[in-house]
Amino acid sequence: KSQRQAYKEAYNATKMKDKTIDERASVLFKNDKIKTRYNELLEEHKNKALYTREEAVNDLIWIKEKSKEDIFKNGIRQANSTTYINSIKGSIIWIAFIEEETGAFRVRLRSRFVEINKLAEKYGGGGHACASGSTVANRRELKALLCDADKMIKDYKENNEGWL
Repeated sequence: KSQRQAYKEAYNATKMKDKTIDERASVLFKNDKIKTRYNELLEEHKNKALYTREEAVNDLIWIKEKSKEDIFKNGIRQANSTTYINSIKGSIIWIAFIEEETGAFRVRLRSRFVEINKLAEKYGGGGHACASGSTVANRRELKALLCDADKMIKDYKENNEGWL
């Protein structure tokens, strides 16, 4: 939850503007007792997560290795990697990069919640609202795309409930 959402749930804020809510929530969050409790709850949540970041990374390493094996054996096949990536539940946005011999990266963008086609368009691509793609020329552009995706995720988390 965002600080705004938490404040709205805890206090009568129906007549308050978002800016006022954000300011008051920010002041509350600076309180040591509240921040300590927040960190405790965050740690509890991390421990209860069904699919941890470490598991996701391990799975992605596994699929990368299996994809390499499959490419060497059968050539590049989009279906296997796309099916796996689409099976990752609870993700707001997921991105697959395929490095080309030129040093550029083909980018596959998927989402169940966020319209990511505008992100693809920003990087010279396009597609559907929740399934798009593009190509970035180098690692610098790749990092910029990831930063833009992180901003979209942050915005979505702050303004939506029930996504996890």
